[in-house]
Amino acid sequence: MSYRSLYLIYRLSIFLVAIYLFGCNKYQKIREELDFAFPDYRKCNVVKLLDGDTFDCQLPNVQIERVKLIGVKIYDLI
Repeated sequence: MSYRSLYLIYRLSIFLVAIYLFGCNKYQKIREELDFAFPDYRKCNVVKLLDGDTFDCQLPNVQIERVKLIGVKIYDLI
């Protein structure tokens, strides 16, 4: 192999290692900050409608949670 090809391989390997070390950490941090955008989905039974975008929901462990839909514009039912 020529000196030039060894130099290119060396530079490419340094570049790939730098991307691996710094790039992965950066995206992991962003993923942790945006964790709210990837919620755990759970099934529930609607117990009571409060208004157009709010309702009480009963989870499988018998706990009742109030749910408000954000970004949904519905007029009040009551």
